[in-house]
Amino acid sequence: MKFETNLVSDVKQTGDISKNTVSLDVNNIDFIVTILSTNLYSKPIESFIRETVSNAWDSHMEAGVDDPVILELLKDPEGDFYCRIQDFGVGLSPERFNTIYRNIGSSTKRADNDQIGGFGIGRFSALAYSDVVHITSVYDGIKYIYMMYKDGNTISIDLMTSVDTDERNGVEVKMQVRDGDYNNFCNAIKSQLVYFENLYIVAPSLSVLEDGEDNNIYRYNRVHWAEIDKEYNNFSIHKYKNFWVNSLDGTEQINLLLGKVRYPLRIDALGKHYAQKVAEYPISLIFEIGDLAVTPNREEILYNQKNIETIEAKLDLALEEIADIVAKESTKNFDKLGEYIEAINEKGSVTLLKGINDYDVKLKYGTFKKNYTLNGVHYDEKNFKFMAKNLSQSNTSIYQTYELNNGKIRYTNHYISIDWLKSRFDRAFFADIGNFNNITKRYIREVFKEESIFLKYENPRKGIKRAIEKLKEDAENLANRINKGYLKPEHGGEFDMKIFKVLVNATLPNIGKIPHFTMAKVPKKWIADTKAADKAKRGKIKKVGFDWSQNVNVHELRFAYHGYDITSDSTPYKMKDLQKRHKKLTIYAAKGTDDAEKLRDLFGMFKSQVRPNMVEIAPSKVKLITHIESYVNINDFMDTKHKLFRNIATAHHLKAEYPRLKDMYNIQNLGDISRKLKGVVDVLYAHQEKYEYYLGGDPRKALAEEIYAVALESNYFNEEVRGLFEKNRKDLEAALFLLDFTNGSRIPERRINLLTDYVLARKIFRPSVKAVVKAKKETIYNLIEEDENI
Repeated sequence: MKFETNLVSDVKQTGDISKNTVSLDVNNIDFIVTILSTNLYSKPIESFIRETVSNAWDSHMEAGVDDPVILELLKDPEGDFYCRIQDFGVGLSPERFNTIYRNIGSSTKRADNDQIGGFGIGRFSALAYSDVVHITSVYDGIKYIYMMYKDGNTISIDLMTSVDTDERNGVEVKMQVRDGDYNNFCNAIKSQLVYFENLYIVAPSLSVLEDGEDNNIYRYNRVHWAEIDKEYNNFSIHKYKNFWVNSLDGTEQINLLLGKVRYPLRIDALGKHYAQKVAEYPISLIFEIGDLAVTPNREEILYNQKNIETIEAKLDLALEEIADIVAKESTKNFDKLGEYIEAINEKGSVTLLKGINDYDVKLKYGTFKKNYTLNGVHYDEKNFKFMAKNLSQSNTSIYQTYELNNGKIRYTNHYISIDWLKSRFDRAFFADIGNFNNITKRYIREVFKEESIFLKYENPRKGIKRAIEKLKEDAENLANRINKGYLKPEHGGEFDMKIFKVLVNATLPNIGKIPHFTMAKVPKKWIADTKAADKAKRGKIKKVGFDWSQNVNVHELRFAYHGYDITSDSTPYKMKDLQKRHKKLTIYAAKGTDDAEKLRDLFGMFKSQVRPNMVEIAPSKVKLITHIESYVNINDFMDTKHKLFRNIATAHHLKAEYPRLKDMYNIQNLGDISRKLKGVVDVLYAHQEKYEYYLGGDPRKALAEEIYAVALESNYFNEEVRGLFEKNRKDLEAALFLLDFTNGSRIPERRINLLTDYVLARKIFRPSVKAVVKAKKETIYNLIEEDENI
């Protein structure tokens, strides 16, 4: 995005004036960086989604790539959600990283208006939500893995490693999603990315959002999870000349679309006459990148005079375009009865977009005169609506017996209305499914349309005609009541035989076309091809020695009821069911081996809140388990980059390097001397407390040492926690002398000021400003006088 940087000042200086130009104080640069990045955003999730996808889109533009940007909202093997945004653009070279990426305010996007960004701060927006962000860049055959994190007012981007790769150029940004924020991320996608057309969402289905939960029970009895992948990957956009509309978010307010990014319009900032005209208009006025100036956090448009004039000019054009659309819609001929009835039932609204799954975008235009015809004939709309409503709500004497739903044939059995039947004429069949063989039912499941219905009736056509005759009789009785004054026309309209004939004649031919389906109508070629394919599949499975229908006994470890002994419960599974059952990290070992003993030692070491699934498998079945991605052999777990392994190794590291961490944590008023030090101790101890081992014997101690040795050799640690410790190691080690001044779990109040003064004078660590100010108010001599022990 271009910026006006060479502005000419119209301020004239006269007289002897001392000119002082504002500049940046390098001593406060960390504070300024924090203000311009992490503290700039009022909606952190929305900002991260918008800024990161915008950067990915810009990278595709720069590289001339047509592939979609990928956004993932998935669970890792430990069951935690993460958000990953990946592009396949130019990648991030070491030169660009050093000159642009790590420098706040630097940007390559200010030369033209083809790219969205330009402020040079959007890449830091992730830190407004998370303290740690993982960035992977592939550039010219080398993969660079960075970790961006903030510590206080300092932001760092460390290169963790670089390896050769044959992957495409591009950048991946990944961070953890906090508990309870999954739906918030989904809502942010719908609000911020609705017009990013070249974007693909990957998200879990409802069945995997909560392992072991029945899908329907989970959907209705627990929190409603958004299915953002289905919604986003299937919505539609209609592009008018001056505005666009979408079928995704259901907004009923006017917005501004700047390039690909949408902003809400503050209608109160425009002329007063607009508020009445655009009430509940679900449109987005379109502008080129650079047409409007935006705030640095890109959460809003700037409402300066130039922007207001530009917006009002576009809005006037959009209102003229809408008026033309309404004029065309008000005079229209329909050749389909259903569309005609839908149109005359609309009250003061115009359909701007026929969306997927019957979700239409409608614009409420107020009252406007309609002149609709059906096959060239004009009818009294009020009477037509009345007659159509009565006909459509009348029940037939047919029972719906079966329905094809989600690939399954379900028995339902209830009365159906003519209106309901009309909407499914292309999927309705007379059939006696209860007596069909399995191959016929399979044919229905694989070939027929979803929501096909199957009706059973001794003489279906005669029954429908009888229902129509009954309806005609009811309608004539209604007409008599109107004619005799028992019912006034304004309560529902007048009976009109011409309208009734149109409705009946439109219904009977379609009902007469509902086909019969029998077992004999299943094509013999389809049966032969299906059986041949099944046979070939069975032969292929047998040839490769693997079959997902095989059984396997899983021995899940648990503590015995009578004490700390470890036992197991054996449960038989089919392989396909086991794959669905255990989606979280599961560590396994062959039953009866030394690895199984090691597994039991590991089980006893873990605390319950972090303990993964641990199972023993018969040696003959171990090869089967390797086909399940979430199952990890205990030896592979000890030698791979699992998050749980890194966390427990880091807890061991803290205990080994700083054994008195718990004692420091127990100083309740440590924050009175240094709030920063107290915060560091709290974070470190919380990690150690969560992932610390239970050691009860030599085998467990040896296993703990083995874990720590592997972690040290391969540098497998939680870098966020270990980095925090290393950064503050000197202060933590210096602070140990405070333990000599504690009384139980507190530093006596009379000594806090003295210790603060001592810490400050000896530069042991930096005490908090509040503690220093308080210490200066009292002299050391008074403290000595009050403390008899000094």
